[in-house]
Amino acid sequence: MGDQLDISLCLITKNEEDVLADCLQSVESIVREIIIVDTGSTDATISIGEKFNSTILHFPWNENFSDARNKGLQKASCEWILVLDADERLVIPEGMDIQKLLYDKRMYGYYVNLYNYITLVPVEEYVVDSACRLFRNHPKIRFQGSIHEEVSRCIKENFSEEAIQFTNIRINHLGYTSKKISQKEKGKRNKRIILKGLAMDPADTYLQYSLATEYFQERKFYLAERLYLPLLYNKKTEGYHSDIVYKCANCMKELGRIEKALHMVTLGVKEYPQFTDLAEFHAVLLYELDEYEQAIEVLQNIGRDEVHSFYYSTSSGSGTYKTNYLLGINLQRLCKWQEALSYFEKALTQNPNYIPAIVRWSQLSLSIVKDQDEWFRRYYSLFKHVNIKVVETVLLQIVNERKPELGFRVIRENLSKRKLAGYKYLFRAQKKKFNINFHLLLDGGNETTETLLLFQCIISKRMKENPNGFISSLVKHDKVYIHLKRFTSNNVPLRLPEIVYKRLVRSSILLREWEFLEQLYGMNIKKYIPYDLFPSFQSCPKEVRDMMFPKFSKEMDEKLPYIHTIFSSWAAVKDGDFGSFRELLSSALNSYPNRKEAKILLENKSSSNLKKNFFDIGCRILP
Repeated sequence: MGDQLDISLCLITKNEEDVLADCLQSVESIVREIIIVDTGSTDATISIGEKFNSTILHFPWNENFSDARNKGLQKASCEWILVLDADERLVIPEGMDIQKLLYDKRMYGYYVNLYNYITLVPVEEYVVDSACRLFRNHPKIRFQGSIHEEVSRCIKENFSEEAIQFTNIRINHLGYTSKKISQKEKGKRNKRIILKGLAMDPADTYLQYSLATEYFQERKFYLAERLYLPLLYNKKTEGYHSDIVYKCANCMKELGRIEKALHMVTLGVKEYPQFTDLAEFHAVLLYELDEYEQAIEVLQNIGRDEVHSFYYSTSSGSGTYKTNYLLGINLQRLCKWQEALSYFEKALTQNPNYIPAIVRWSQLSLSIVKDQDEWFRRYYSLFKHVNIKVVETVLLQIVNERKPELGFRVIRENLSKRKLAGYKYLFRAQKKKFNINFHLLLDGGNETTETLLLFQCIISKRMKENPNGFISSLVKHDKVYIHLKRFTSNNVPLRLPEIVYKRLVRSSILLREWEFLEQLYGMNIKKYIPYDLFPSFQSCPKEVRDMMFPKFSKEMDEKLPYIHTIFSSWAAVKDGDFGSFRELLSSALNSYPNRKEAKILLENKSSSNLKKNFFDIGCRILP
């Protein structure tokens, strides 16, 4: 306690009993005073604060964060003030001497790195911003703004631009994980405060930007873009203009205006050459337009400049593992397999839990690394110490590539082999060891993954031996149906591997097992509708059909010819017969001339692009 500095911690709270203690523990050895401004807690927040000898101030919430913050500043008695939220944790870099910062008489404030976590598992995803959270206790330094309040503008206006400096102090903010946002309904609260502020001052550019960002986070891209566009040319947006460029271009991409987004980003990277997120997005847009070599050139010029990165909102992995991942997928498109694999491995060396890179690395390495010992050496060097989700991701790719021996070896070498036991059933099935699986199930297997994976194995065998009625005979006496029914009645979300679930659905449709299909679709899993089996639904009971196709089940009979034509054209694309594809699609358009996506495909003159676009659009051209 003797190392405490002349710092007052100020924070505002409301029902923060789950997070407050961790926040205060992160600073109690550093700060001399803790001041909590409570805005109406009804839980144990106040009693937790009192355990840390905090001064508790009660302040009626008036939907203005600055008012609540400034109430705490007025009570602070130390020379310096540190501001945190209850869901934040202070992290001081090893070897850093904060005392030197406090002794510098030229300084009135310091920016810290604010790590806003979006997800924590299976991989940490965050966005890093800079915020002035450590500043002198001075009557001229007060928070401004009803929301996203800050003091940096106040310091610059009353002292100088040089009175604030950047530091490596870190604050971890957990309040933007999806769970926390839903618990506190932050979006609704934020929009209410912003709209109230705009009603008082419609010309406030920062509030306009804040509202646009709320719409952006809600994926209401049209509304967000309408607000961002005027701000692009407003000189008052200095300090967050780069973020406006980035988010506005993202809106354009999501709305399908790729070329306009590319034009905006091309200008943006010239103005903000050290903004790594914007440069990566530049490469993403080039990738969307099949300009892979240009995308690679952009990505190879990205450098991680720690000095300049303070000035921009930066997402986790930007300039490091995400850049390498993007290089890998562009090189894949150019069929440069070894180079692509090396970049995926670089990405995984920097972050072994990055799922997109794991999937790409697994698919590519299983295809081009023929020697199993060499493949396993690479695997082990990348994933020696990883969570179970990573191993499961690799195993699913091994299943898809049908390499059971390699799968067994991965399971044997993993410390969590009991949790991975279900995958053994799939690998045994691929080696046609169905009897072993069946007897293991009868002896009592895991009630979820193992049982359902076994069902896939039995299907693989029975479909060849007796394709008629095997599901019926199976579900009458087997554990599988009992477990499925129990999951459904208890409304338990089912973690079912996609390949197993799709096979179950397709088999049930082909064999007209409608009761079993209804059981599958009644679970909390995303519905898979195999449109190529659409004609088989003619004999499906109306209640099941209505559940599967609520929007157009009544019109199914009249649309069957169209479905047949579409999938005949799809087959023509697979076979490379693009002449037949255009004829078949023209026939479909005679019945449904308003199919915009189909018209686009028909007008496309490049066979390679035609094939790519067709599969990108996929089933969206279906009713």
